[in-house]
Amino acid sequence: MFEDSAFHIFDKSTSTLTLFTGEIKQIDVNHLDKPDYLSAVKQKAISSGLIGESDFVCEWDV
Repeated sequence: MFEDSAFHIFDKSTSTLTLFTGEIKQIDVNHLDKPDYLSAVKQKAISSGLIGESDFVCEWDV
């Protein structure tokens, strides 16, 4: 199930997505007005060619 998937971490305080490879990309999403902003982050990352459809985007929350 997870063979073709990777986990990527989004930090909303900096609006950055840390890819599985360690690369960090800026993804601008209005997380204040969108309770489902992680879905928006994933869609932007997919449309930019950064991640695959089967990948997961998680939130870094400390």
